[in-house]
Amino acid sequence: MSILGLHCGRRMGNSEILLKEALMGAEERSGADVEIIRLMDLTIKPCTGCEACARKRSRGEEMECVQKDDHLSFLLEKLLQCDALILSTPVYVLTPPGFLKMVSDRVFRLAWAPLKPKVGALICVGGTDWVNLALPLANLCLPRKIKIVDQQLVPYSAGPGQVLMNDGAMANARRLGRRVGEAMSLPIEEVKYLGEGEETCPLCHSNLLRLRGEFVECPLCDIKGRIEIKGGRISVVYSDEELEGWRWGGSGTQRHHQEIRETHQAYDKDLPEIREKLKRYKAYKSCLVPPPLKTT
Repeated sequence: MSILGLHCGRRMGNSEILLKEALMGAEERSGADVEIIRLMDLTIKPCTGCEACARKRSRGEEMECVQKDDHLSFLLEKLLQCDALILSTPVYVLTPPGFLKMVSDRVFRLAWAPLKPKVGALICVGGTDWVNLALPLANLCLPRKIKIVDQQLVPYSAGPGQVLMNDGAMANARRLGRRVGEAMSLPIEEVKYLGEGEETCPLCHSNLLRLRGEFVECPLCDIKGRIEIKGGRISVVYSDEELEGWRWGGSGTQRHHQEIRETHQAYDKDLPEIREKLKRYKAYKSCLVPPPLKTT
């Protein structure tokens, strides 16, 4: 068995320290081999939005990205090979770094079909309390076949290594890793979420809601529920039908792929008219050409 640790922060920063503490705990419980990738060490080109991969999927063909000559294939191979994943990231202005989202834009689609179900966990660490969207968006950066066992959010650790002075955070990271290590030995359908934090969605375990008239909705999982207040505590109740139809499940992904196919078919049908209308905008002002970068 193998565990892959990913982090998206500076070299030996707080996110890397917490990740390594968690991996030590996972290794202790599972005896699995551990590998660590610092995402900032990789060259990953951004998704161009060309939709070539989506079109291939809609035709039942093997997906392939048009971007070449970067580390995507290396990262994807490690992700597909591992049996568990722990992702650790710093928090910049309420969210994980944009580089993490850029990487996930490339990995997410290509890993969707070939990735086997596996367990995972999340760690986010910020310098202040500006961490509100960190866990939900870090969760969104993981392929959906990764079943979250635990997650950790640590504020007020700004300087490199400052988290080492937070005994509670270090102990929680070790516990998170142990939980991942123990979950690796279970059938995936028996794996349970063990986090103690407040959650409003029982599927992605985020604490994020969107108002939808008389309902509330998890914006990640696209399930609607009703708010209940008992004993002064607020909870959200979801029907079994809503839980089964979540965005990332079988029916949800089929619905999404069908929408993609229909959108592409409509585009192809309207393409001659679109090209004619585009002439007006191609004739308008061109984008600025950036100046050459100075070389040292």
